[in-house]
Amino acid sequence: MSTVKYLRAFLVLSCITLAAGGALADDKAIGKSVFQKACAACHAEPAAPRALPLARMAKWPPEEIFAAQMSGKMFMQASAISESEKRAVAIYLSEKPWGTVPDAKHAEKLTMCAKSA
Repeated sequence: MSTVKYLRAFLVLSCITLAAGGALADDKAIGKSVFQKACAACHAEPAAPRALPLARMAKWPPEEIFAAQMSGKMFMQASAISESEKRAVAIYLSEKPWGTVPDAKHAEKLTMCAKSA
C-alpha cells in the first residue's frame, strides 16, 4: 500500500476517533446540565434521605441508571426529561462507559425474584 493510502486511512480513522470522543464529551456536558436542573436537588451532596448519593451511582453501569429512569424507581421523577437527556444523565453519572453491560432488560433483572428468573 502506498504512503498516500496509509496517510488517508490514518486521517479517516483519526477523524472517526475524534468524532466519537466529541460525542461522549457532548453527552457528559448535556448530562451534567440536565442533572443540575432536574436531579441535583435530591442527589447532590449531601443527598436527600431516600436518594442515592453520587458516589454510589457512579459505580453503576450507565445502562442501569438509564433503566431506572425509563421504567424503574426513577420513572416518575425523570418523566419530565427526554429519553436522550436520560441517557446523557446516565453517561454523566457513571464512571463506566456505555456498552459494558450486555444488552438486556436491566430493570426487569433488578425486580425479578430468584424463583421467577
